[in-house]
Amino acid sequence: MQREKLVFSSTVSRAVVANQIPTHRGSRMMGRAISLVFLLMVFACAPGIARARAISVIAEGGVAGAREVESGIKGALADAGPARLKRFQLDFQNVGQGATVAATVRAVVAREPDVIIAVGLAVFRAAAAADPSIPLVYVVTGDSAIAALADIPGTSGPNVIGVTDALDTQKRMALIKSLLPDAQRVGLIYDPARPASDALVKRLRAALGAEDMTLVDVAVTRGADVGAAARSLIDRVDVIYTDDDDVVESGYDALVATCDTMKIPLVASTIADVKRGAAATLGIDFLALGRQAGALASRIDRGARPADVTLSSPSAPAVYVNLDAIARQGMTLPDEILETARAVTP
Repeated sequence: MQREKLVFSSTVSRAVVANQIPTHRGSRMMGRAISLVFLLMVFACAPGIARARAISVIAEGGVAGAREVESGIKGALADAGPARLKRFQLDFQNVGQGATVAATVRAVVAREPDVIIAVGLAVFRAAAAADPSIPLVYVVTGDSAIAALADIPGTSGPNVIGVTDALDTQKRMALIKSLLPDAQRVGLIYDPARPASDALVKRLRAALGAEDMTLVDVAVTRGADVGAAARSLIDRVDVIYTDDDDVVESGYDALVATCDTMKIPLVASTIADVKRGAAATLGIDFLALGRQAGALASRIDRGARPADVTLSSPSAPAVYVNLDAIARQGMTLPDEILETARAVTP
């Protein structure tokens, strides 16, 4: 490159002498043009210079475990090694709800990233509709959100792959039986307007029937009614189970207060709700979900097609317990569960 630069400069010098180019404003303009041409020559002659690979992560703020998922994604990409990590442009966007999600997704797509990781159902829905040509990795948590995946066009497209914390309902009900062997009546508070509610109630009735238990359900349409619904279950149930219902989540503190006061065990479907005051859940670690999503994005960036990637479970489900909530709700867990359970704190 040095030789090319010298020849180029020599040619310019001869041109200056031959045409008697002045050394004031005209020479400065000529100098700028020469510099631009020289830079173009450098990039053309340097095959090692390439555009940094861009992986954009868009996380829906209200998604349970979003922070842990993001940490897992970063950890998985860091596993690619320092040299490879330097070539990544990691773009993390945290968004709220509604129009904010759509606007953020459009802005990210306009930058033409190499891979998008969508954390949350709303983000995935917007990203899947925005540009099917961009490889898309989704992370969706919660039974109701997972059930809604099937209704999103493009979910099974060749450029889409994802991970969830889906667990069989039967396993969750079996956990209740192992925690409370004498329990026969399981309470459920839910929003009947939620699209996945009918299917959830049917699954729970079938799963509880297999464990010789019955379902006692109470419908609510506002978070302000959750506390009253919980009180209506006093003396009618042996335990209350919660799904990731948005209406119930908005009144979860009142539900926990009732369960603590009346000594009603509260079993949840998410680790996040155990942190809020439920006694236990059977779940998959959100950090592990994030690591799997990051590993998928890294493989796609190296040339793998999403349709050709075989998914594996991010980790085996584990029992997560809130020891303070267990004490407040009057529970005594079997030793074999306590020995393997993972304790969480608010």
